[in-house]
Amino acid sequence: MILPGVRKKLLSNLSKEDASLVLKHVELVKSVIKKKKGIADGTIPELLDVGRPKDELNKLMKAIKDVEKNADSSILSVLLDLEINVKELLSSIDEEYSKLIKIESGNKPNFNTDQKNIQDELVIGLLIEHQLNILYKIQTLCRKGLKEIKKLNEKNKNEVGSVIETLDNIASHLKSLIFVEEVPNLSVTYNLLRLEGWPEIEKRIQSINLKFEGLDQANIDVI
Repeated sequence: MILPGVRKKLLSNLSKEDASLVLKHVELVKSVIKKKKGIADGTIPELLDVGRPKDELNKLMKAIKDVEKNADSSILSVLLDLEINVKELLSSIDEEYSKLIKIESGNKPNFNTDQKNIQDELVIGLLIEHQLNILYKIQTLCRKGLKEIKKLNEKNKNEVGSVIETLDNIASHLKSLIFVEEVPNLSVTYNLLRLEGWPEIEKRIQSINLKFEGLDQANIDVI
């Protein structure tokens, strides 16, 4: 297995040119998965200005403690939901990276035995869809949070506002990375292999993209 859904046996059914193209795009997908992991861990020097998600998560948790006694319940609800979604995003990125590393080391990933074979093959696509849904939630919560912090005192407003803006920037960067680099390369790979089930996942991913466009437009309208 080269990537979930990309097996050497399938490549042998393609023309030499298509097989070469698949291998090229598989390497590009792998590169994006590693880049996402680097962003999540804060280990890519040229991207540190975007922010370290784990550092911002710690700041967020501290901010929650700082405001929980005096803050309005609405802002607390937003911050707690944001914490949950950031943790879930980091976990999903770790899961995707872990499956890739196991494949590259020659070990088969431990898929759940009760999953259908098609889910095993399309696990990267499913994880991408999952991550995009989380990123949409994070950016929605960030927009809401920036409105709600008006209810906080000046010190807490600055503390919470800084964390929210950084998390929004990180989410925006990851969203672009997935849509611009990961999805197109995975799409070429899976479409060439005619992998069953991928068109439906790709359709759902594009519907999430439309939701992001609506969110961005709403933000412009508010500004």
